[in-house]
Amino acid sequence: MNPSREMVVFLQNNLKALRALAKWNQQELATKLGVSRQTVINIESGQTSLTTTTFLAIMFLLIREQNKNSLLRDALSGFYKTSLETAESETGKNKKNANVMEEFAMTINYLSDPDLDFLENASNEDLDTLFLYLTKDKDGDARLTGDLENDHQVIRYHPDHHIYWQKIAAEVQYYGGNTIANNMRGHGAFYRKVLIDVCKKLKVNFNETAPISIIEQNLLMKIMTTSLEKMNEEELTDVVNEMHIPVTSFTKQALTAAIQGAIIAGSFSTYTMAVIIANQVARALAGRGLAVAANAALTRTIGIFAGPIGWVLLSLWTIIDVAGPAYRVTIPCVIQIAYLRVKASLHEEESVVEQQG
Repeated sequence: MNPSREMVVFLQNNLKALRALAKWNQQELATKLGVSRQTVINIESGQTSLTTTTFLAIMFLLIREQNKNSLLRDALSGFYKTSLETAESETGKNKKNANVMEEFAMTINYLSDPDLDFLENASNEDLDTLFLYLTKDKDGDARLTGDLENDHQVIRYHPDHHIYWQKIAAEVQYYGGNTIANNMRGHGAFYRKVLIDVCKKLKVNFNETAPISIIEQNLLMKIMTTSLEKMNEEELTDVVNEMHIPVTSFTKQALTAAIQGAIIAGSFSTYTMAVIIANQVARALAGRGLAVAANAALTRTIGIFAGPIGWVLLSLWTIIDVAGPAYRVTIPCVIQIAYLRVKASLHEEESVVEQQG
């Protein structure tokens, strides 16, 4: 996808006007592009030449925005026409530019991903939490980046998320990839890359070649063990009693070691761990807990961990604020997907037992 130099120059000369029609300030455009505000200022003032790569990224953003902005759509139509007429005298450029514009019409597509395909069978309730992470910030305001809510299929079928689950999965991939690279290739990154990136940011100890479920479990373990460090002896004793974990000493060190051992051994189930963490993230960001069928013991355990997990999440949000806007989306999304994978695996095991019985 290589536009003519005339198209690049024309966009640079008209970028300020097109940005104004899109109702973006310079910082908003910079955020969407993944560059600094000064870069946008330099491009608009002519101090820096617009590169082909940045041209493609800007045009992709404008094409997506025009679906909900008739003035911008009309302006872009004029841009196409003028760009083609400018290049008319140069052999072959008309066809070249037309092909470029046709490619711009595409949207970010779902990159077929075996690690996300299971979302096809997720419930609307489970997908709704993921949808909220992708479209709203922690204050409930629409995100500046992303375009999921403006997708025609989403608008038509919302809130039946299972109909457009691939759109949701594609948006996760999009946030996990480099903005300019996404715009050039038409899709985001594989989920494995998204997950690994999150784990590295949170300093999780993991093997990059391990199965996805194991890497996700390592992430959940990191959050859980960090929360244990913040619990007092009374809280740790409550966890041990609720989960029927055998202990020989009731010191904080011994209780913590016993719970960690139970998690590794599997007696403190991965599902319990996933529910506790994902539920607290949902409460913090979506304003509500998960819709889980919890027994009395699990409900009490969730309550015990509420405070410690909350403190851990506060430190996570600090990391996210420093790391950048993409992590504000990918970290909670990865935690929710990890929970959904464990839940799907549990249901599959239960179904096999029922069939055998």
